[in-house]
Amino acid sequence: PWTIKAGFKFDLASIPRFLWSIIAPFELSVEAPLVHDYCYKYPDKFCNRKQADKFFRDIMKREGVPYWKRVVAYRAVRMFAGAVWERHK
Repeated sequence: PWTIKAGFKFDLASIPRFLWSIIAPFELSVEAPLVHDYCYKYPDKFCNRKQADKFFRDIMKREGVPYWKRVVAYRAVRMFAGAVWERHK
């Protein structure tokens, strides 16, 4: 179990505004992007990038996010979030 300190800033999911009619950040739960952003902010402290992305996917499932939205969000972070991970290393 982790404790994420009060005041930690996160942006929900970084989905471009023009895609919000298809999938909006607030539709992916709050916990999933919070944990994902925390892991990315502190790379390798708690987990590696692949594990952080899997936490994101698994928490969305537990929170009841529809399957297709989980798949799209998970694939997006796997394909496009590598630069963010590297920037925090």
